[in-house]
Amino acid sequence: MSKGVARKLLPHGGTIDIRDDELRVGDRVLIAANARFPADGIIENGICEVDESLITGESSPRLVEPGGAVIAGTLNIGQAVQMQVTAVDKDTRLAEIAELMERAEQHRGPRQIMADRFASLYAPAVLTLALLGLLVWRFWIGADWPEAIMVAVAVLVVTCPCAVGLATPAVMVGTVARLLGKGIIVKSSDSIERLAEVDEVIFDKTGTLTLDRPELITPPGGHGDALKRAASLSAGSTHPLSQALNTACPATPAQNIIEHPGLGLSQMTSEGEIRLGSRRFCNIDIADDTDIAGDDPNAGPALQELWLTAPGMEPVRFTFTERLRQDAGTTIQRLKQAGLRIAMLSGDRSGAAAEIAARTDIENWAAECLPEDKVRYVETRQAEGAKALMVGDGINDAPALAAAHVSISPTAASDISRISADMVFQGEHLAAIADAHDFARRSMKLVRQNLAFAILYNAVTVPIALAGTLTPLIAALLMSSSSIVVMLNALRIRTGS
Repeated sequence: MSKGVARKLLPHGGTIDIRDDELRVGDRVLIAANARFPADGIIENGICEVDESLITGESSPRLVEPGGAVIAGTLNIGQAVQMQVTAVDKDTRLAEIAELMERAEQHRGPRQIMADRFASLYAPAVLTLALLGLLVWRFWIGADWPEAIMVAVAVLVVTCPCAVGLATPAVMVGTVARLLGKGIIVKSSDSIERLAEVDEVIFDKTGTLTLDRPELITPPGGHGDALKRAASLSAGSTHPLSQALNTACPATPAQNIIEHPGLGLSQMTSEGEIRLGSRRFCNIDIADDTDIAGDDPNAGPALQELWLTAPGMEPVRFTFTERLRQDAGTTIQRLKQAGLRIAMLSGDRSGAAAEIAARTDIENWAAECLPEDKVRYVETRQAEGAKALMVGDGINDAPALAAAHVSISPTAASDISRISADMVFQGEHLAAIADAHDFARRSMKLVRQNLAFAILYNAVTVPIALAGTLTPLIAALLMSSSSIVVMLNALRIRTGS
């Protein structure tokens, strides 16, 4: 992993740029706006908002004042601040999460495919049977050497290692191709086998069940010209709510904007001051917490708000929500109908998690979960005999993704989550998870059919060959036919039959 550059404050004034891994506890560092914190620390000077979504799963930025703690890897979306380093390298919170992930991965032992276990004894068994046939026909039945050798050759030819060897990989290749067509990237074929075995699905909330960005709720009648003015004020801000305004109404950035960390934006005009921000910042005394929801079923009650005040106009309230993925509810119902238990583990606050759980009909959920809490839940459930599928996208989900029986991440997930996951799905539709589970079950059914056919074929043809009723030519035709049957059955995963 490449190291970033930190701006260290010198004891007698001035700054010097050093690598992140050269920082030491007690160093004072200047953190610019829109920069990531290079180590764990305490804010000494300045106020900022910190985006901790990748670490904690919390969807809203956290306001940090002097004396507040910050975590390595989180993003400063406010103004520049001064920080004192309290932990570096392996002692940081981010390093603890990486260690959790490595420890969890060690619990997952290598899994052999059924055909590999069977094939390990196959060749010695066939050679033993051929030799036995040769000896019986030559010394017990009394046949001459050529006839006895023909029996042994027929046994060697009619047995079909091809059918056994192709039984699993032929199905897996077809399954991987079908899943890729559905926008699902499979990183290892044995993950398909593990996915077919799961009996519980554990979802992260932010970025998984929901999209990883807030969206503006448009009330009946819209916001009128106020939205254009607010979007112009916020066009140059990196705050998630400002970006949501500009997604709803792209605008040219206004001039002379002052950003007040944790409060909002202001602009001084000839008519007076315009403010966009929190209720306190805009001096709003209205005791109105009524949620504004339009007619969009995917937009739930307002979770956050901004107010716009300007001379000569009534205050305007902009409300924002986490947008549920369009098919989240139907996907969860599909998984329930498949007999799977559903759980949700979120690092977000309880109110936001409860809202999403209610809208998706998830009864088993927990909020404000740290990475170790998620790992502990996964390991506890698996110790109880469950085989869990973990679906998550953040750095805080990576240890649980590694610990689970099998795991899936969206393509927009953090790098460490995509690396930890066994599969990655593209796009914004959760149906890919239910599709992957359906294909995994179907593929393992075909694998079992292929293996059963291969075993039955050998159980029938080998005794016939030992009885001396098969010529090597007929044995070769039977062996080739058995391989064709296995391949045709495996192709059913591609055709959907």
